[in-house]
Amino acid sequence: MESSDEEMDYMSETFLNISESGDVRPGLIKSQAVLKQLEKERRQKEANERSRIKPRRVLEEEKRTEAMNQPLGDGNKGFLMMQKMGFKSGMALGKEGSSGLKQPIPVVLKSDRQGLGRDAELKRKHEKKEQDMINRIKRMKRDEKQITEDYLQRMRSKSENQRSIKALKKAQTACEYLDSQKGVEEPAEWFYWPDEASSTGYRENYGLDDEEGERETEGTADAEEEAEDEEEEEEQIQPIEKLERVVSYLRSEHLYCIWCGTGYEDVGDMDANCPGESADDHD
Repeated sequence: MESSDEEMDYMSETFLNISESGDVRPGLIKSQAVLKQLEKERRQKEANERSRIKPRRVLEEEKRTEAMNQPLGDGNKGFLMMQKMGFKSGMALGKEGSSGLKQPIPVVLKSDRQGLGRDAELKRKHEKKEQDMINRIKRMKRDEKQITEDYLQRMRSKSENQRSIKALKKAQTACEYLDSQKGVEEPAEWFYWPDEASSTGYRENYGLDDEEGERETEGTADAEEEAEDEEEEEEQIQPIEKLERVVSYLRSEHLYCIWCGTGYEDVGDMDANCPGESADDHD
């Protein structure tokens, strides 16, 4: 019976059925044939491990590790010399109570052909590269934050400029109407009235008329330069500055506040009932 089990045909249907039966799970009872096969495979595996020839590098590493893990014994000449000077196993080097070395300095095997100190240099370069990367990331985040703040500032300025232009048109219309009520034919400044309300003669005095007839009457280079200067001055005055000056003119000349939408009898009445000269004062 035993000889028949050892000579079992492993490609036969019977053996395949045993392997596929699912009875190889832990804790289940295995047949005698399966147990013998498992034991045979285990022994074969152990034999293969013993017969395997390890590489020279692995053997050297194992022997070196084994030797380094063994403490210095009485057979070591250096250890014997230290014992004669009062050293005992487990003591630290140096004076009593010192925190000197208790174990020999570990051996670091150098397996490459690079010069001494090369590893430290590579480590320094690697740390510098990492630090440069961190600094670059911080700089990118700082630039992104600055770009965001600049964008928000531009949007706020654009919004304020649009509100100023809208309020300026309202103030110019009110200024033209109140001036006309007093019989004023020309605005005190070229931007106190709406553009279409300024007369041709006044615009000629300030060089603001672009009609072809005016270009022909200017004639001289001095007149052209004066017109250019006035146009540059017009471009330099921002809407918010124009608004402030028109509002101030309306309050001083007509006792009128565009934010209140009310005309006052005198300066005392305005000071008592008007919150202030700006739109923020009226919020």
